[in-house]
Amino acid sequence: MAIYIPIRLIEDSADSAVYEYSQPVLGPDPARAGRFHEIGTNIGRAQIDKGSGEIHQLQGHEWDTSGSVFARVAKKLQDCQKAGNFPSKLSFSA
Repeated sequence: MAIYIPIRLIEDSADSAVYEYSQPVLGPDPARAGRFHEIGTNIGRAQIDKGSGEIHQLQGHEWDTSGSVFARVAKKLQDCQKAGNFPSKLSFSA
């Protein structure tokens, strides 16, 4: 199964940036047996310190209990910090 996590900048300052990311919530598709469709979206937020690269999960703990989605987002944000580039939109895909 492919993983795609859209990430967008929602707050930007000289010292830090806050990014919002999402993950679809899938449920059974009543029109097609054995298939799933999107029934909602989980939203998370992460803040990165532009100087140190330290990243904090601000929102998303309740649905990302294993921390796997946040870990992927954090890796993308660390790559941005190392490059000194904080784009308005990015994504994780694997």
